[in-house]
Amino acid sequence: MLLIFLFFLCWPTPSANGQSFTRAWDWQFAGQKVRLTVCLDSNLLARYRADNVADRLKSRMIYNERHWQNEYAGELVRPDTGDTAVVASLISQSQQLAANRHWSKKQLLNFLVSFVRQLPNDDDKWSLRRRLGSRWLDSADSRSWRPAETLARGQGLCQDKSVLLYCLLRKAGWGVCLYLGQSDCADMHMGVGVSDGHGYLYIETMMNLDIGQTPTVSSRGLLRTGGCALKIIPLLATIGEIY
Repeated sequence: MLLIFLFFLCWPTPSANGQSFTRAWDWQFAGQKVRLTVCLDSNLLARYRADNVADRLKSRMIYNERHWQNEYAGELVRPDTGDTAVVASLISQSQQLAANRHWSKKQLLNFLVSFVRQLPNDDDKWSLRRRLGSRWLDSADSRSWRPAETLARGQGLCQDKSVLLYCLLRKAGWGVCLYLGQSDCADMHMGVGVSDGHGYLYIETMMNLDIGQTPTVSSRGLLRTGGCALKIIPLLATIGEIY
């Protein structure tokens, strides 16, 4: 198993309107020191915070759970000027690292997975969501976040981290999907799929599992084995390179 260590930094940087700031992550991947940095726009983040995606969707569609999940997830991964620039910057840096260190395409994918996995899981957000129950979509602090929001906060839940990884892998050219997980003993879960030419291999963003391995779940959270089986449903599948 690869030893991965993440160190998270943040500092302000000047911009034309004084509203940007930089975040950087340093960690060990495959025995090598690596770094990714990203410049984030405070104005974009404020606009996202004020935008209640759920309300906009409710106003234009008849509720159907599968349709709702597809539409809601689609809003979070929809190309946007702010998110597009952030994702493109991370992929450009990652591809340069891969070229300099002679990584294979699979190593590059594993590198991107390791980056997203090592963003801490947001226990406070999970607790807030549990307290709010069905009203979690109404709070900017408990709803699902777009890639720039997750990077700005430096942590997230399964939906946040899966949306981020989906956008990174899509930008890098892989065929991907979001996987909606359902079970008999826990709340819904989300992961990512990468194309293997026949379907999509599951990628877990909340814990270190092999690509293609699906976790089991319980009322206490994710498990490697021993919980309820997770039935995964693909959303927003794209065509691209295979793993």
